[in-house]
Amino acid sequence: MLKKIIIALVVIVVVGLGYWVYQSIFASEEEVTSEGVEEKACAEDGDTFSTVVGGYLDSCCEGLKEWFPIPDTRFSIADICYEVGSPSESNIGLCIKCGDGVCENHPQYDENPCNCPEDCAGKNKSHFSSIEEFC
Repeated sequence: MLKKIIIALVVIVVVGLGYWVYQSIFASEEEVTSEGVEEKACAEDGDTFSTVVGGYLDSCCEGLKEWFPIPDTRFSIADICYEVGSPSESNIGLCIKCGDGVCENHPQYDENPCNCPEDCAGKNKSHFSSIEEFC
């Protein structure tokens, strides 16, 4: 009988210790993950965002530029950007990786002197190279 009581106490201690270890290791990782998700409330490169339309993140992550491409009514001639209609009044924007020194053709967008002059000026990325070509 005493042997059974000792075994029961050992089992209770082992289960209690196991539960404590689980809570201290795995529960704290879940909290970190939850905090990480909350901190990750920004749109990545090539993702859409909107401050007024539901279902989108509110802003771009740090280091990305907010661009409203629909419709993008600008075109560039020899690194000068011209407006050819009303500016975009879209409520949905796109986050672009502008300012890294690379005028890139991303799967979601193409950088150019109008949406990213700091990366694309002087790199032959204008829509037209001269007024003559435009005309």
